[in-house]
Amino acid sequence: MAAASTATLVVAGLVIGSGTSSAVPIKLNLTYSCTFPLIGVQPIKVEINTDIPDTIAVGTPAPAFTIKAISTVPATATQGLTLVGATTIEGTADASSTVAAPEATLPVSVPTTIPQTAVPASGEFTIVASGQTPSLTFSKAGQAVITVGDLLLHLEPKKADGTDTGLGKFDSACKQDPGQNNTLTTITITDAPPTTTTTTTPPVTTTTTTTPPVTTTTTTPPVTTTTTTPPVTTTTTTPPVTTTTTTTPPVTTTTTTPPVTTTTTTPPVTTTTTPPVTTTTTTPPVTTTTPPVTTTTTTPPVTTTTTTPPVTTTTTTPPVTTTTTTPGGGTINYGYGLKGSSVIRNLNGTVPLSGGIDASLELATGKFSADLSLNPTHARFSLFGFLPVSTDIAFSSAGRTTGSLSGGKLISHSKLTIKLPRVTLFGIPISSSPNCRTSSPSDIDLSSDSGFDPLRGGKLSGTYGIAPLTGCGLFTGFISAFTTGGGNTIDVTLSAKK
Repeated sequence: MAAASTATLVVAGLVIGSGTSSAVPIKLNLTYSCTFPLIGVQPIKVEINTDIPDTIAVGTPAPAFTIKAISTVPATATQGLTLVGATTIEGTADASSTVAAPEATLPVSVPTTIPQTAVPASGEFTIVASGQTPSLTFSKAGQAVITVGDLLLHLEPKKADGTDTGLGKFDSACKQDPGQNNTLTTITITDAPPTTTTTTTPPVTTTTTTTPPVTTTTTTPPVTTTTTTPPVTTTTTTPPVTTTTTTTPPVTTTTTTPPVTTTTTTPPVTTTTTPPVTTTTTTPPVTTTTPPVTTTTTTPPVTTTTTTPPVTTTTTTPPVTTTTTTPGGGTINYGYGLKGSSVIRNLNGTVPLSGGIDASLELATGKFSADLSLNPTHARFSLFGFLPVSTDIAFSSAGRTTGSLSGGKLISHSKLTIKLPRVTLFGIPISSSPNCRTSSPSDIDLSSDSGFDPLRGGKLSGTYGIAPLTGCGLFTGFISAFTTGGGNTIDVTLSAKK
C-alpha cells in the first residue's frame, strides 16, 4: 500500500501545466553545525531563496524549482583555509528535503553547485550555491508541505596555482540546528479540471455527374433493282443497328439520362415489276439503370466521468528538543613525527635526530605552542681528523616551543638543554656524569619555506649555538672546548602522525 502511494508521487517533466498558479517568491533562513577537517565543528548560516507556486492541480506536473542558497562561512573557517594555503574553494552540496503530500511523504535530495569562490585573507565570506528540484506530480487533492533538512557538502579548496591543498577533496556533514522552523512552503493541491471531449463529424459531400445524351443513327443505303423478263425477286437487307448503352457505376450521385433518339431513313425503291418490298428495322430498347445511393453516418455517444478522491489532511506537531552545542574550532591540535640531523660545527660531525611535536594552534591569531620531544641519540666525531670520539646525547626542553603559522610559513622557537651523559675517547670513557650538560639552554629557531601544510607537515631548518658545558667531571673544560660555539645547523622534516 505504501509503495503504491509513493509511486503516485512521481518525477515528471519541467512543464508548467494549466493547473499551476504563478510562482511565489520564498526565503528561508536556517543555521547548521558543520564538521570540517582541521577546524572541527563550525556554525554555518544559510539563506534559501526560491519561487514556488502556491497551488497545483491534481495530475499537473509542477515546475522544477530553482534553489539559490547563500551560505555565510565564519572567520574561523577562513583561518583554517588560509592555514593550508587555500585561495579558492569550490564543490557541490546535497540538500535533503521532505515533501509531505496527501498520498505519501517523499524524501527529495536537491543537488546544488558551488562555483569557485575566492577565500579572503581573513573574516567571514559568503558562498552562493544553486540547483533545481525535480518536478512533482500529485494524484490527490489537499496540501503538500515542503521542509528542508540536513546538508552534505563536497568541497575542494585549492591553492593559487590551482593545485589541491593538504585537505584535498573532503565531505562535510552539516546538521541542522534543532528548534527552527524549517518549512519552506505549503502547496494547495486542487482537484483536476473537468475533461471536455469534442467530436466533429465531417460533412458529407454529394457530387452530381451528368451523362451526355447518346445518339444512335442508322442509315440504310439505297437499293437498286434491275428487272429482266423473268420475274425478279428483290430482297432488301437492312444491316443491324447497334445501340451502345453506357451504364454509370454506383456513385453518391444523381444521374439524368436523356431519351435516346433513333432515326431510320429509307430511300425510295424503283422497280419495273414491283412486287411489294418490305423493310423492317428493329431498334432494341436502351435501358439505363442507376442504383440508389445510401449514406449512413453514426456518431457514438461520448461519456466523460471525473472522480475526485476524498482529501484527508493530518498535521502532527512533533515535540521540539533544544540542544545547545558549543562549536569547536577556536584552537586546533596537530601532531607530527620528527626526523632529521644536526651538524656540530666545531666537531665537524653530524648528530642524527628523531622525535615528535604536538602543537595547539589558535586559529584567530595563527600562533601555536607545542611540546617538543627529541629522542636520545648517539654520535661519532673525529678530533683533529684522527682522534675518535663518541658520545651519547640527550635533550631536555626548557619550556614549550612557540611560534606561528601564517601564509603557509611556519616559524618556531625552542629552548633545549643538551646533555652528554657519556663521552669516550678511543673507546675509553672520559665522562660518565649524568649532570654533564650545557650551562644554559640553546635557542633553536626553525622556519619553513612557504607552503607548509599543517595537515601533512613539511621541512624546517635553522641554526643554533651551544653554551659551555658544566658537570662533566675532570674533562669538562676539554670536552667543552670542542662543543661550545655557534653556527651549528639543524634540518628536520615534520610528518603528520597517522
